[in-house]
Amino acid sequence: KKLLIKKTDAVITVNQSIADIMIQENKIPSINILRNMPSKSKNNSTPDNFELGLPKCKFNLIYTGNVELGRGVAAVIEAYKSVHLDVGLIIIGRGSAYRNKMIEKVNTLKLDHRIKFINAVLPQEVVNVCKLTDAGVAPIKNMCKSYYLSLPNKIFEYIQAGIPVLSSDFPEMKRIIDEYNIGLTFDIEDTTNISKVINELFDNNEIYKLFCENSQNASQYLNWNVEKSKLIDLYQQLT
Repeated sequence: KKLLIKKTDAVITVNQSIADIMIQENKIPSINILRNMPSKSKNNSTPDNFELGLPKCKFNLIYTGNVELGRGVAAVIEAYKSVHLDVGLIIIGRGSAYRNKMIEKVNTLKLDHRIKFINAVLPQEVVNVCKLTDAGVAPIKNMCKSYYLSLPNKIFEYIQAGIPVLSSDFPEMKRIIDEYNIGLTFDIEDTTNISKVINELFDNNEIYKLFCENSQNASQYLNWNVEKSKLIDLYQQLT
């Protein structure tokens, strides 16, 4: 890779932090950043009877994506022991052995009435499912540099749904949250801090409404319809 990268006409990566490292390590002048985002939401289709699987809570968070070691799901579940009783959590994604362990953990903690596991839906349905909830959570553990510098697609799914974002306090996720003022970050290693941040969002309706409004505004810019123009421009420069 180090050999080939200097012979290319253009290099693309997914965020600024990774671009900075690649520029420094490979001594190249610049890198194009192309972020992984969903298309702008245009419809409101959701799976049949999906609402029947939501927790009977006043306020529900959603987690979308794989439930695997390092994704921070266990920490959020643990934090729910101190989260307000009116706050639920939907974990949506495909089945796995680790996911089954998390289901067992929820049952052991007697949180199964507030934390629900939903099977994966079609990619084009994810954003509209998120619209049925009140905020999205993106907890990731610092298991490696790739995780620490990640900017997961779920962040932009939540933005397309027009809901606030709560995430691990890592550089790229924090960059988006702070720039657009759409949510809060937490210390993924501190379950007390995670519960504090969730409760803060639930308790402060004024801040919550501001984050929702800002997320809806950000959705006009942070979508694939806009991002793909960068790729098209790059291809045109190379022809």
